[in-house]
Amino acid sequence: SVLIFDETYDGSEMKDIDIDITSANVKIYKSNDQSIRVVYYGPKSEKERPTVTADYVEGILRIEQKSRIQLFGFFDSDRVEIYLPRDYIGPFDFELSSGNLDFVEDFEFSQIEMQLTSGNVKAKTLNTATLHFVMSSGNLSCEGIYSDTYEIKMTSGTFKADALTGVGNFKSSSGNVSIQHYSGSGEIKLTSGDLNLGIEALSGDLEIGLSSGNVDVNLLGDTNDIACEFRVTSGNIRTNFGDVDDGDVGSKFLYKFSDGAENALVIKTISGSIRIEK
Repeated sequence: SVLIFDETYDGSEMKDIDIDITSANVKIYKSNDQSIRVVYYGPKSEKERPTVTADYVEGILRIEQKSRIQLFGFFDSDRVEIYLPRDYIGPFDFELSSGNLDFVEDFEFSQIEMQLTSGNVKAKTLNTATLHFVMSSGNLSCEGIYSDTYEIKMTSGTFKADALTGVGNFKSSSGNVSIQHYSGSGEIKLTSGDLNLGIEALSGDLEIGLSSGNVDVNLLGDTNDIACEFRVTSGNIRTNFGDVDDGDVGSKFLYKFSDGAENALVIKTISGSIRIEK
């Protein structure tokens, strides 16, 4: 790939981002000031007519890529580098059909809308009021997602985060999920794959359901407000709390850490075991 264009804009009045890329790797940076910079590296054949275009009008940055004939592996080195104004905290709207997305620095947005068909996502920390994330095939790894509300849907791939906070729904059809520090409430549903979860705090009920896979949970914070309900159809439940012998409690387990516990932690598996420790 060669440099196709390198464009800079004054982003001091920037209020929105809309990115739609069909086939390229994308890296997101912060500028040292309030400028916007978009750099595209692609095939020499696009020197005169690039498939990627950048447009900045009335505070809205739009980056689009026209469809092109995709030869397997031919465009793997194509990339778009986007430098956002350092103080920008507006919305972030992103679509990528084929390629990887890398948030090189910590970012904060008012809301995040991301849809990826095939590729991996790597991020440091993402702070947002609302997150909507859909991925068809690929893996996500990040240091932390800190949100008020979120919706995460993955069809095939692994999800690995040091932290996830917020109220929302997480659904994965195929792949393992690992969240080291979880704070919030909502639902976590996996069809096929294992779940490794560290719970710092619950702000409400958390319902976890797996069709095929094992659940491994560590209760890291104060548990006085947690009421447990664990059920397995085929598998076993092991825990180090409650009135149990040698940690194995069979296929059903009900336990309250205090009489006033109001936040329900419900874990159900059809084929797989549950291990939870405090």
